Amino acid sequence: MAYILLKAFNKNVIYCDDNINNRKCILIGKGIGFGVKENQEILNTNVDKVSYLYDSANMIRFEGLSKGVEEDIVGVVEEVIALITVELKKELNEKIHVSFLDHISFAIERYKNNIEIKNPFMMEIKSLYKEEFQLAKTALKMINDKLNIDLPQDEVGFITMHIHAAIQNSNISKTSLNTAIISDMVTFIEEETGYKIDKDGIDYARLINHIRFALDRESKKISIKNILLGSIKRKLKDSYNLSKKVAKKIEEDYNIKITQDEIGYLAMHLEKIRDNEKLV
Repeated sequence: MAYILLKAFNKNVIYCDDNINNRKCILIGKGIGFGVKENQEILNTNVDKVSYLYDSANMIRFEGLSKGVEEDIVGVVEEVIALITVELKKELNEKIHVSFLDHISFAIERYKNNIEIKNPFMMEIKSLYKEEFQLAKTALKMINDKLNIDLPQDEVGFITMHIHAAIQNSNISKTSLNTAIISDMVTFIEEETGYKIDKDGIDYARLINHIRFALDRESKKISIKNILLGSIKRKLKDSYNLSKKVAKKIEEDYNIKITQDEIGYLAMHLEKIRDNEKLV
């Protein structure tokens, strides 16, 4: 198979026409972009990774973005995506080639203009998406090293959400929204109880993961049965009442209805936190 070069982003990343499958693609390989010229035929002997842009809208957006962004930035972003794919041993949603490039190019623009944006959800992100968070740390270091810049560590959180969205085949906006809801609910629980939740504790991790999966189940219309619901209402009255308040706030603020069964499970997590004295 041969490819026809459309553009070289750096010495390891090029954009091509696959003249067999009649599709555009991103090729990654050591030295594959060194000294090549437009319309040159590229043999697949040096290709380590091929990423196709199947969706025409994604292809158009990628081409538009890549024309307005420095080539080195596009190249590094693609190298990062390839690294993440290898580490996860799975393909990512092709939208990441657009959304991640858009985010990093904007982050670099902010950095050059000394505009700092804090990530208010770092604790939640770190606990919710552990594997993605570790990959995001590697990605940020790679971007900073290769581009000789110093994007702040808050970017790890933003990169994590892009990775998670690509894994789940969801929009980055949905991942961001769920993370914001979880953060808001933790703050609400602290305000209602007057306690400060230990963000490094296992019970905190279990609590926010339950809320995360409850939101995910609701969006996918997946119902679960809580056979202990009656017992929870009787024996865990305080935690159950607080859980109801949390569900009501989610519905009022975000128009997402949490079922009674989910409320019962949430009450169990709240009770566990109290029992283990993780509220300090």
